[in-house]
Amino acid sequence: MTSNKNQKMTYFIWILVYALVITLVSINTVKISPYTLFDYDDSKNAKFYMSNQIVESNGSYQVTGNDGFIVFSLDQEFTLWNGCISFEEKLDQNVTIEIFYSDDKCYFTQDDSFLINAFKGDDSIIFDLPEEDIKFIRIDVMPKMEETVPFFSLNVVEENYSNVIFALFSFSNVIAILVLMVAILLIRKFYCDLLKKGKNVDLLIIWTIVTAMFCILYGKFIRGDFVYIYSDIGRDTIDSYWPRFLLSLGFVNEFENFGYTLQKGLGEFVSDGIIRFTNPFDWIFFIIEPTKAVLVALYLKIIWISGFAWAYFKKMFSRRETILVCTILWTFSGWFILWGQHYWFATAYAYFTAILFFLEKLIDKDKSLVFMVIPLALLTGSSYYFTYIIGVFSIVYLVIRGIHKKLGLKNIVKLVVLLGVLELVAIFISAIMLYPALASFLQSSRTSSLKVSWLEMLEPRTIDYLLVFLGRILSTDFWGRGNDYTGTFNYYEMSINYASVLFVIACVYLIINKYHKRVLLFFLTCIIGVMIPLASKLIQFQAITLRWTLVFNVGIILIIGCFLEKLWNNIEKKENKILYKTLVISDTFIVVWILLLNLLGKEFAPKLKMDSDVLTKLIIFWVAVNVILILLTIKKTYNYKIVVMCVLGFVCIEQVVMNYDVINQRKAIDKSLYNLSYYNDGTEYVVDKLNLVDSSLYRINKTYMSQFYNDASAQGYNGVSSYSSTHSNELIETMNVLNIPFSFGHPNYILVSYKDRYVNQLLSVKYLISKSEQANNMYYKKVFSGSGFYVYEDLKALPFGYLYSNKLDADDFLALETIDDRSAALMLGFYSENEELEYTEVSVDENTLQRLAKSGRESLIDTNISNVKLEDDVYTATVINDTGSKAMLCVPLIYDKHWRASVDGQVVQLNKINGGLMGVELPEGQHNVNIEYICTDYMVAMWISIVSTIIYLIVIVIIVKKNTVKQ
Repeated sequence: MTSNKNQKMTYFIWILVYALVITLVSINTVKISPYTLFDYDDSKNAKFYMSNQIVESNGSYQVTGNDGFIVFSLDQEFTLWNGCISFEEKLDQNVTIEIFYSDDKCYFTQDDSFLINAFKGDDSIIFDLPEEDIKFIRIDVMPKMEETVPFFSLNVVEENYSNVIFALFSFSNVIAILVLMVAILLIRKFYCDLLKKGKNVDLLIIWTIVTAMFCILYGKFIRGDFVYIYSDIGRDTIDSYWPRFLLSLGFVNEFENFGYTLQKGLGEFVSDGIIRFTNPFDWIFFIIEPTKAVLVALYLKIIWISGFAWAYFKKMFSRRETILVCTILWTFSGWFILWGQHYWFATAYAYFTAILFFLEKLIDKDKSLVFMVIPLALLTGSSYYFTYIIGVFSIVYLVIRGIHKKLGLKNIVKLVVLLGVLELVAIFISAIMLYPALASFLQSSRTSSLKVSWLEMLEPRTIDYLLVFLGRILSTDFWGRGNDYTGTFNYYEMSINYASVLFVIACVYLIINKYHKRVLLFFLTCIIGVMIPLASKLIQFQAITLRWTLVFNVGIILIIGCFLEKLWNNIEKKENKILYKTLVISDTFIVVWILLLNLLGKEFAPKLKMDSDVLTKLIIFWVAVNVILILLTIKKTYNYKIVVMCVLGFVCIEQVVMNYDVINQRKAIDKSLYNLSYYNDGTEYVVDKLNLVDSSLYRINKTYMSQFYNDASAQGYNGVSSYSSTHSNELIETMNVLNIPFSFGHPNYILVSYKDRYVNQLLSVKYLISKSEQANNMYYKKVFSGSGFYVYEDLKALPFGYLYSNKLDADDFLALETIDDRSAALMLGFYSENEELEYTEVSVDENTLQRLAKSGRESLIDTNISNVKLEDDVYTATVINDTGSKAMLCVPLIYDKHWRASVDGQVVQLNKINGGLMGVELPEGQHNVNIEYICTDYMVAMWISIVSTIIYLIVIVIIVKKNTVKQ
């Protein structure tokens, strides 16, 4: 009893230490925005103070300054993020803004050399500020401006505590790390003495080691020099994950609707992005600034992974040194380090580790296996993709372990059935998270990539696939890294199975120890799985990529663990001949392996080039492991501490050195660059200004790229370009009908060029943002400009809903081969494959198309439409059809089966026109059009999750209560 009590105390102290650290991080940068400026008087200075009341409407508070200047005094020091000042009148007087630090030093003035992401228009100034303590803001308007009404809003940080954890991880404060480690070691020693053998303190040791390794590997991100976002090959992080994070956070922080938005692509239902925040690792984003939160989330995942890995390997092996080594290898495996950049993949790896632990609980028929539902549900909600992969693996794992433990066929079948029941419960609980993501996938063009013939799936891959697989067992960077990767397919999609140089020695050692059947079977299975596309198809849907080879890592590290178990035992027995023989064979084998890869590469895959730096490191570590193993055998007496220190130290150093370049020698985003470009390139501030000018429904295009796609999601405007691996079939069809080529030749990348004027008009693009003066002012009118930005309005922009009287002849339309011709044709009539839609058919030819398109466009522009809104998933408009007959209203929203249309309160058919846009037939006269996005499936999924969770919790309470009564 005393031992159990002390064990609990050990874990309690450790959890308390880490909870304290995370709490200190959470306290810092608690973002509450915006605040209201209020309580002023009409004396010499108009004074305003911060309150805890959140600003309504557009986030501004209206005040009147009737004297020469206005001073905003803060009742306490705050850290400001950004602000906006605008005036009802044009600023034809001189305006000076001064912002003072807490030490009364003036930082910010009107001088452009001091502006950071500032925009000055004819009647406004929008600015972004560094994270500094601001004492007061003074606006001097000279000469005196009577009856001028400024609108002022600020985004602030509520408190300003020192950022303890990031200071702790900073190299400049490395002494703090040493102090923490010494404190932990003292705690360890105390509890080791108290618990005698002290085996259960190993978790404390593991967490201390992985924390130190994390600090070294991710040092440049911890210091704040870089954001944990990469822009090299496999850049889903910056193209997809990050803007989705920012979009979802924006919705949550502003208490906005979580449904349909035009800020993602050309419009999309975004609840899948919001629902992903049910993942506990992502909760940190609600209390910490995102560029820091992503790193803290990664650290929490590493702590989680190492904890469950330790518990899993503790069930697999008996010696604590083996458990420690295997835990380190699993936590910092090449797969996790590389795919960890993709936040949800790292999350899947974390839950997979917990599932491995519970699979052993399942085999042992431990009553706590009921808690396996939790990681299963979290995995299912985070990634249906990895849920399937790990589900297939779990069945195979249970069969292999059942055979190994001689459980018999009947018991193995029972285990598989029980696993299926637990997974089914997990699916029900996570339905609210699973449904939106799965629905997006099933409605996307990506499903077509799953259709591969059986003949293609059985046809062996080319030799370079095998060579890349064999090389990347030795190192993730064996064939280069990032954009410099020379291997097959790309840096991420190929097999990543590096764990340690110990793997080769382990295989040879176990083969000599008569484990040859198991080792060779495993290796042969790996090669067959890689070489035949059928394996990839069955395990992960797609036959091309090899992300599923994550499951090989389990076997690789278990082989290393078996080797270490045998090694320790033989060293204790002073049976060293097998080890010497192993080293000779493995040394020879590794040399032959590398030479063979080089020779075969030159012969069959000349583009494959070994990375010389990686090869050098590999040789150094190979020599080092030989020396360490030989030194262990020549000691006269077995010294346990030397074994642990040497081997564990070697493994830790190897993981840091071999993985360091994967993290640090690729194109990560510089923090200073991130603050001035990418999602902070100024577009957001221009859009804020534009919203004050025009509050109608429209889209915006840009003449410049923010170096990636989906910036509309991050910077809060209705854009026209996007990146997604699950673009809907209707969106892809629209692009194909308009003959718009995909960027990089891939449907994941959709970029609508501002030069395709007809296309932009058909999509109701009303404004164009540029960083240079537009030469052709016949088409555009400058709305405002300032600080390097120019905003133009398209004089011929179509409203967000326009009426067609004619239908294009399908054969003539599809015969047109250019973007200009097809988009010009759509000015004359709509295109539809529905033959039941009877309209006057218009034939077009290339010679007269452009001339006719101009008159056709005028007709669409003249559509009598008003009260156009898109709010709470509902598009509404009042339309007068004065064409003399029925007409087709084209609404430039992407067609989806969840849209429901009604005219004057009567449900009508919603048509798919112009490839993938929505069309509603209107009879002559005035009509109220209502198109609502109704996702009943989503509501069903939500109730399934709620009911299933309640039932599961009741079952847990009953089980716990029964166990308590028995005890």
